[in-house]
Amino acid sequence: MDVSVELASQCKILTSVASTDTSLLKLDNAIKDKPGKHHMLNLDWESSAFSNSLNQHVQSIGYPGLVLVWLHKDALIPKVALAISTDKTACSFYHVRESAAADPAQQNGDILAGHQLPKSFSYHQIILGFHIENGVSRWLANSEISNGVGLAIENSIPDSIIGTVRPWSLRP
Repeated sequence: MDVSVELASQCKILTSVASTDTSLLKLDNAIKDKPGKHHMLNLDWESSAFSNSLNQHVQSIGYPGLVLVWLHKDALIPKVALAISTDKTACSFYHVRESAAADPAQQNGDILAGHQLPKSFSYHQIILGFHIENGVSRWLANSEISNGVGLAIENSIPDSIIGTVRPWSLRP
């Protein structure tokens, strides 16, 4: 959540999307002193109305210039991208992915392949890895994730890995 709070302090309008009111209210409380407007969308990712709801929202408040998405279903990413992007507004889209996206045994191709996205749409992938300390691996701490995502956004990195994903056999 730290990176969301930091982004909220830098933008005029922030829209957070979650599937529970608890998550939305937690962020809303954390950014209540920030100057921008906060929109909260409680949406069911599994719903057929999910992408339509996103599209209606951006139609009413404007298309985003920066999007940070952490969804556990990669198949939703093209739907989100198409719902929130337009040729009229440049959009930097940061997609946080779990370590499985780096699994050498998987065919992890371009998840946006075959989708016609605006030329002004810029996709950035952030893969969450792990840390190895004294021969023992562990998952990333929330602060490490937040710092890594913040750096990827700040430096406009197209593909980044927070921590490491090699050797894959040491993944926790």
